Amino acid sequence: MSQDLPQPNRGALAEASKADPRILRRYRDEVLAVINTPVRNLWTGIESKAHRTIFAFPSPARAASCSQSELAACLYLPNLAAPTASEVCHELLHIQRYWIEGVPQLDAIDRAENKVAISNHIENIVEHSVIVPRQANYGGSRNDDDLADAKFFSGMTFNDAFGLELQALSGAMMLERLPHGEARQCVKATLKRLGKLNLRSLARQIFTIAPSNKKLATKKILQHLQIPLNELQWLNFDPIQGQCRKEPL
Repeated sequence: MSQDLPQPNRGALAEASKADPRILRRYRDEVLAVINTPVRNLWTGIESKAHRTIFAFPSPARAASCSQSELAACLYLPNLAAPTASEVCHELLHIQRYWIEGVPQLDAIDRAENKVAISNHIENIVEHSVIVPRQANYGGSRNDDDLADAKFFSGMTFNDAFGLELQALSGAMMLERLPHGEARQCVKATLKRLGKLNLRSLARQIFTIAPSNKKLATKKILQHLQIPLNELQWLNFDPIQGQCRKEPL
């Protein structure tokens, strides 16, 4: 069945239209049935305000993800285990930010795979500084997710200095939001081994700025990584009108 389903970041509306509607509805209903009430209400509340459907698909990937357009949104949930309220909540909060709060999404103008991956990574660094703290409002625990992310980070290898810097910044952001426990110790030890504990200063700035000024927080990361602003743009989604407006950085 998964061969007939859309994969992340390939265009939510176009890919969803290729799948059997019965499969879309059945899997969405299965997920809604197993998550807690606050997350279920978050899901249906976003749909109600946006007048759009949020689909769900099983995915072979290690981690959950989402994609959205001005017309539809998709959650991609790992098919190796039953979906958890934590991972569903996290992806829904991404969509809520874009659809309901009107927060712009960073986007690479050059659609080469590596350019898109970098812009997506930077987008997640900034968005997670807002989204992850919000998850506590919807019940459940992130302890297992945080420990899995910390161990994944500790086992990463890097092909070049740029990749190291980008991933280390993600680690520094993770460290800033982890108050204690095994996950924090693991991330801190990894950053120390990589010689990147100095990135904590930039991570603190992003955490402070991002909730009120995403564009400024993003530009600080781009300046640190020496990425030209003219290589990127903002996407502003309007699901009510079915429009997407592009804006230069």
